[in-house]
Amino acid sequence: MKSVLMCCAMSAMSVIVAAGTASAGLIDTRNENNLAISKSSNGVLDAGEYGPGNNQSYAGQGGGFGGTLGQGQTYMAADTSNWYVGFTPGNALNDVYVIQFSVNGAGNVTQATHGDGADGGRTASTLANNLSSGLFPVAVGYTLAIGNFGTVLFKYNTANPNGSLDFIQYDGSAWNTSGTSGGFHEIAIPWGNIGLGAPASQIDWFGYYCSGSGYLSNEGSPHSPSFAGPPADGAGNIGFGVAGSAITFADYNRFTTPAPGAAALLGLGGLIAGRRRRN
Repeated sequence: MKSVLMCCAMSAMSVIVAAGTASAGLIDTRNENNLAISKSSNGVLDAGEYGPGNNQSYAGQGGGFGGTLGQGQTYMAADTSNWYVGFTPGNALNDVYVIQFSVNGAGNVTQATHGDGADGGRTASTLANNLSSGLFPVAVGYTLAIGNFGTVLFKYNTANPNGSLDFIQYDGSAWNTSGTSGGFHEIAIPWGNIGLGAPASQIDWFGYYCSGSGYLSNEGSPHSPSFAGPPADGAGNIGFGVAGSAITFADYNRFTTPAPGAAALLGLGGLIAGRRRRN
């Protein structure tokens, strides 16, 4: 993704009360303050494309599947047309990185639905084949499945969230397999694909790393998922879970953009201050 139109940075950001359950914790917030700079997705992590020093990034935790997510970095940016998600894996991307997210605090799913096992991306997204219940920190409406097959955006069906996921968007560009060799890819998601006519004020999200068969690792972002049952293997992974037990995704991250009109108000404020100084 490269910036193709330079303009002044907007310094305002929206302040919105955290959504989620009482036990959930907001861990990291990153802010896009340059919506007016048009961007594009080219699969290369260029200097400063995700904020100064690419600081619009989020770390993972855990290493049970080799650190692909646990040692990886997720990046987010936005312009007036798209939301951009980038990922540098910390190891080979052999499984599925799932990002569950809500848009502007709206969502209808608070735990894994187990409802769609039609393919690897759908199975990992709904934790189909997993015996445990999965408890989410925020109510989500969409899921992004990232694998070496590319990226798929799904929406939970409003009328039947426990049924099949609704397909929204597919990017067939392969995500490079290893972060250690410079692997990186990104996807541009039009705001209309997540139900908006303008940039989202906030996107609350959490991620985890899971096999296409539903075998869950201990790797997550912002934190590793916690499990009330025993580890499935010597690496501390959750695996296929245990019937009657729970997997808890306790925390989440946030991505924000400036509130509508904030930049204009800042500009007006500067103009008024300048006139006062001249008077």
